[in-house]
Amino acid sequence: MRLPKEAIGFRDRGDEPFPEVSGADFRSACHVAARAVRGRVVEFDPAQNPRSFHSADIVTADGIHVVVCLVHVPWVIFCGQKPPEYGGTVGFRSPPPWADAFTYSGFRLLQLEELAMPWDRVDSTALTAAACRQIQYWRPENLAEALLNWWD
Repeated sequence: MRLPKEAIGFRDRGDEPFPEVSGADFRSACHVAARAVRGRVVEFDPAQNPRSFHSADIVTADGIHVVVCLVHVPWVIFCGQKPPEYGGTVGFRSPPPWADAFTYSGFRLLQLEELAMPWDRVDSTALTAAACRQIQYWRPENLAEALLNWWD
């Protein structure tokens, strides 16, 4: 998997700011997805520095689904719980069938196989030098740890 330069969220001094996935766009996509299965969005938490993602809880007939969206890339990930501050396990989940509603709103659903990909198998050649320094310092084990970061 090849990452775009903004995937990790770090840019070099003097670089133009990365585009951002607005919290409002992600929230809207969550409501569209929830309505598709007669669910509802019960919590929304927009990204705040140093967290690199927005998160939302969607309640459906089969339970609560924690959904996160990267700040700089419109990628959506399903988790067992909100990613804890400064790492930890979240129990990633496969996107449920109704998650296709996110793709119709312009988001890409990341699959479990992608999230679990060992970091040394990820093509990070497009990342900025600043992102590479963060990767070298924090040493993520897999793609998910790099994408869902609280690094400052």
